Amino acid sequence: MKKKLLASTLFLFCLTYFFAQTPIQTFSLSGYAVGNIPGNETDLGGYVMSEVKKIPGNKYRMYYSVGNADSTKIKYAESTDGITWTGMGQLLRGSLVPTDRDFIIGGPTVIEIPGNQYRMYLRCSPTYTIEAPFHIRSYISNDGVNFTFEQIVIDVTPDDPNSIFFSAGQSAIFQATDGTYKMFFTG
Repeated sequence: MKKKLLASTLFLFCLTYFFAQTPIQTFSLSGYAVGNIPGNETDLGGYVMSEVKKIPGNKYRMYYSVGNADSTKIKYAESTDGITWTGMGQLLRGSLVPTDRDFIIGGPTVIEIPGNQYRMYLRCSPTYTIEAPFHIRSYISNDGVNFTFEQIVIDVTPDDPNSIFFSAGQSAIFQATDGTYKMFFTG
C-alpha cells in the first residue's frame, strides 16, 4: 500500500471540484496539471506538494516541488482557468552539497504579506528519509517569482533530548480574523 501511495505522487493532478446537492463532495480527474509528459514539464523525479494561489490578472499560480535523490527544486506554473497549466520555470534549487541543511527542499507554502510582498516557507533537510531532520525556512519576494532566503523560521535539533521538535515538515499557513498568521506543520 505504501508503494502505491508514493507512486501516485509522482505527478500533480488537476482535480475539478463539483458542488453536489448532497453533503458528499465529488472530485473528478481532469488530467495532468504538470508532470513528465510531452509538451509539459520534463524534469525527472516526483512532482509533489503543490500550492495554488490566485494572482492579479484573473490567473492562478501553482508552486510545487520537483525532486529525486540527486536534486530538488521549487518550480511554478500559471493558468487562466485552473485546469490548463504552463510551466514557467524554476524558482529555487536545493544545495548541490548533500551535507548542507538545504540539500532537500520542498513543500512550498506561499502567503501574500503587507507591502505587496510574498513569503514562501519551505521544509529543508540534508537527507531524504522519513527520519530526516527537516526544518522550515522562509524566502521573500516582491513579485511572487524571485525569492531570496530570509531566515530559518523553525529550527530543529533532533539529537537534543530537550528539543520540542525532532522535525518540522511541510506547513500550511492562514491569516486569522485577528490579522495574525497561523502555521500548521508536520513534525
